[in-house]
Amino acid sequence: MLSIYFFQKNTKEKKQLKFTKKTKNAFFTGIILSTFNMFAIPFFCGVTAFLMGFKLMNFETTSILLFVIGAVLGTFYILYLYGKYAVKIQQKTGNMTQNINLILCFITAGFALFTFLKFVV
Repeated sequence: MLSIYFFQKNTKEKKQLKFTKKTKNAFFTGIILSTFNMFAIPFFCGVTAFLMGFKLMNFETTSILLFVIGAVLGTFYILYLYGKYAVKIQQKTGNMTQNINLILCFITAGFALFTFLKFVV
C-alpha cells in the first residue's frame, strides 16, 4: 500500500507546476501511513537487541519507559525538522528529491515482494 501511495504521489507531483501547501487532513494521512509502515518494527527490535547485548537495557518499567520517550521525542524532532526545512533540502539536493517518491515506491515494493516471497516459500 505504501508503494501505491508513493507512486500516486510521484505522478501527481509531476503534473503540478508550482508548490502548493496542503493542510487538508495531513494529520490523518500521517496516521494512516504510519500504520502501514512496517520498517519501524525490525528497526526497534534490532536496537533493543543491540542495547541488551551491551547490557544497556533490560525489561524493567523504567528502561522501557525511557526508551519509548526517547524514541517518541527523537522521531518528533526529526520529522519536525524535515517538515520545517523540506523545501530547502529539496532545492539543495536537486533531482534526487524530485524523484524521492518514486524511489520510495520501489523500495517499499521491494520490501513487500521480499516479505511476500518469504511467507510463501
